[in-house]
Amino acid sequence: MIVLALMAGPVSGAGAQGETDKYFPQTGFWVRGGFWQFYDTLENADILLGYPISREFTSVDGKTVQYFQKARLELGADQRVRLSPIGEALRQAQEPTGKLDVSNPMGCKSFSETGASVCYDFLTFFEANGGVSHFGYPITSFEYHDNLIAQYFQNGRLEWQPWKPEGQKVTVGDLGKAYFLLVEENPSMLEVEDGGDLKKLLTIKPRVFTLKPVTRTDDRQTLFILAQDQVWKPVAGAEVTIKVTWPDGSVRTDEQVTNSFGVVRYELPVTDQPVGGVALVEVVVAFGGVEGQASTSFRIWY
Repeated sequence: MIVLALMAGPVSGAGAQGETDKYFPQTGFWVRGGFWQFYDTLENADILLGYPISREFTSVDGKTVQYFQKARLELGADQRVRLSPIGEALRQAQEPTGKLDVSNPMGCKSFSETGASVCYDFLTFFEANGGVSHFGYPITSFEYHDNLIAQYFQNGRLEWQPWKPEGQKVTVGDLGKAYFLLVEENPSMLEVEDGGDLKKLLTIKPRVFTLKPVTRTDDRQTLFILAQDQVWKPVAGAEVTIKVTWPDGSVRTDEQVTNSFGVVRYELPVTDQPVGGVALVEVVVAFGGVEGQASTSFRIWY
């Protein structure tokens, strides 16, 4: 369920366009009219919304909507485009695997409207990218979700991705597809509006998650590896190379193949590892001469 709920991610570039619309060849969809005007006037739209993953259509809730990798745009009764509160709905549907109490008046800003605070680099990113007007109010503190430190807001989720360069570690979570699946929208709305290279495998976007963020010194860990193409469809039959670097310096490697859902579930024994160490997991996914890489980690404890 963790893997299936998390199918989305950013790319860059654009195709032919006019003043009132724009085509995104990386995902195969147009953004038109009011939705395009909203997108076009939003600074860092590719970072905050990602790219379109659906057509414009009437949602199950009766609203005119369009889904993006990181958000959903909706047309209100006043004919104004706004962000849907998908963060609230998804947080209600997913309990965290753990919570972090990091409240610090020197590094945090509290919001009386919800009783939650935004802190440190999350606060810097939040204030630099629209704050409440874009994300809504924070509805949680720091939590562990999908093996990441995350914080939910009314309109989305911020994540801490430690493998990224300095200044880019705080990222808007890819929740658009997860919300699309949660509310059971019409799957045909995800069918691309143009073909061509979108039907070819141009890139592989692997992801790797651990079942447990922390294990015992002698334990079993479960890895979930997901392979998707440039339009976030599963890549079945891809070759997966798994490399685990243990805290004691030893290395374990193995090879697997993705199933029909583009997924590998890998059981990893943990044996005689030092307390407090971090195990690094690196994966390379290859198919048809195209490959992608991803990594994650987990800590050894007690």
